[in-house]
Amino acid sequence: MIMTNFYKSFLNKIDTLFCGVNITDIISISDEYDDLIDNTIFLEIDNHKVIGFYINGMNPYITRNRISEFDDFNLYALYSQLKENKFGIPSSFIVGYIKVIFNPDYDEVVAIYLSSSDCSSSILIIFSVDELYIYNDFGEKDLIRLIREKLFQYENTDFLIFQKSLTDSDWIKS
Repeated sequence: MIMTNFYKSFLNKIDTLFCGVNITDIISISDEYDDLIDNTIFLEIDNHKVIGFYINGMNPYITRNRISEFDDFNLYALYSQLKENKFGIPSSFIVGYIKVIFNPDYDEVVAIYLSSSDCSSSILIIFSVDELYIYNDFGEKDLIRLIREKLFQYENTDFLIFQKSLTDSDWIKS
């Protein structure tokens, strides 16, 4: 498979945002009724900065701004009040290994796997059309099984997967 501009652009964005970054927490957002907004998630990184994901369609929108600083996802158009809720991950980790899973038939991101170099700590984000699933400290060997369980439309799909570690100069198709 030829690496299209979409793949190159998205992989470059993920590499720039996450490679070597220390993830300290996962932040969900709830509305004025304390209902979870299930299509938005933020990863807290060094110095209380964030990288946020929002999905409402085929591919996620990504931001570096907190909702309270600048509402890139325009959530205040739907909700009068938004509140951050920290998950409290067991331990922070420096991202040393990344896998990005794409739909092989469309320019669509299915999941992102971020882990420490030794894979002892990790975060898996699965993108559904209007919902995000996030898993903490999930084993790499079970990634595809879990994606297929959560997203039935992919039960027989051979995903297009690119991976990169801190020591790699470029993305490797796996």
